[in-house]
Amino acid sequence: LVLSEFAGAAVELVDAIRCNPYDIDGTAGALEQAIELDDDLRRKRLGAMAEAVAVHDVHRWAELQLGRA
Repeated sequence: LVLSEFAGAAVELVDAIRCNPYDIDGTAGALEQAIELDDDLRRKRLGAMAEAVAVHDVHRWAELQLGRA
């Protein structure tokens, strides 16, 4: 996953490859890095991010906002 460093999800998805979308060369470098990732590393990082999304879903966010967590 290549993700803007300005996206709120960038804080939670620490295994994403972050970039500044206004930096064309940096974005190109991030895309190149993502394409060249080893398959095992790519699966590991995507699995970790999928787990983070499953745990920190909208229901968890609502609980936190309502002080129930």
